[in-house]
Amino acid sequence: MEVDRLYGALRRGAGPAATLPEGHSAPTAHLVLRMLREAGQPVSAQEVAEVTGLGRSTAQRYGLPARRA
Repeated sequence: MEVDRLYGALRRGAGPAATLPEGHSAPTAHLVLRMLREAGQPVSAQEVAEVTGLGRSTAQRYGLPARRA
């Protein structure tokens, strides 16, 4: 799962072993992951976007599936 890969990359730190997928930034990954931890339950990319101020497509790229209404 993409979110698990992001957690792993961030846990390893900013050294050479820490590799986020191309086009991902550590600050944005931290923001999304913090929101996910605080939510304590599954959330949609749209919900992450609303809480963090990111675009829905950005939240989705960071490993969140789109949820159908």
